[in-house]
Amino acid sequence: MERTEKPKQNQTAVWYFIGAVFIFTAPNLLFDGLDGWGRALFFAVGIVVMVAGFVQMRREVLANRRAAPPQVPPQGPSRSRPDR
Repeated sequence: MERTEKPKQNQTAVWYFIGAVFIFTAPNLLFDGLDGWGRALFFAVGIVVMVAGFVQMRREVLANRRAAPPQVPPQGPSRSRPDR
């Protein structure tokens, strides 16, 4: 019996989103007395990391679609014309 293994797929997009969550929460958890400009800077960096995560997720989804075998419709009698 031959064992077929699926290719290992990297899922790095999730780490971008986890990083973005940490960046969004860092000013409140670690830097209590941070000014508004500092919080805005953390927010901007979090948005950039989140957008990078969406770009990476799109790459992964497209790579998974290309790696999957094509969907072939079942071959059977054509139902386009009714029988007489």
